[in-house]
Amino acid sequence: KNLYLLRPPTPNGQVTPLTSFIDGYVAEPELSWDGQHVLFSHRGADDPWWQVYRINIDGSGLKQLTHGSYNNLDPCWLPDGDVAFLSTRDPQVAYCWVSVVGVLHRMDRDGENARRISANYVNDFTPCVTRDGKIYHTRSLDYSLDIGDTVRCCIVAGLETRSGEHLVADLHHHLGVLLEVLLGLLAALADRTYSR
Repeated sequence: KNLYLLRPPTPNGQVTPLTSFIDGYVAEPELSWDGQHVLFSHRGADDPWWQVYRINIDGSGLKQLTHGSYNNLDPCWLPDGDVAFLSTRDPQVAYCWVSVVGVLHRMDRDGENARRISANYVNDFTPCVTRDGKIYHTRSLDYSLDIGDTVRCCIVAGLETRSGEHLVADLHHHLGVLLEVLLGLLAALADRTYSR
């Protein structure tokens, strides 16, 4: 229910609490590039919504960065000090119904100027940032087959974040991966049809 620091990071290290929440859950801690701050998600026991927080590595300066009646979670630091995170703030029409989906957003380090940077209409998952500013994440794709099965797969996608531009990286690669997925689905369907 709280965030702790283990120093040194050994079995005999000293455990120091960084937060003192009365209840709830802490998840997805992310250390800043300079090692001075931690981002994390927190949800109170009676609160249905996850929110993003920032705290200094010494336990001072706790600040809630996101607010609202929707989930904000899985934060990660961008090299310029901004924060990428998943949010369910924009309901999506996904496969014929309105659904709550978490897609990539970006905000300033103080929680201001939150904006969507993903065009996905189903869930993005587990963002991870490289030093050159690319955000890698998995994306859920659901394929419903006439045989009553749903096949789920994940594709790693990159978003370029340099100079404030947000472009899907290497479109040809993604189309190639999608073609492989579709060919695999067709092969699985054919195999299932002939084995009956």
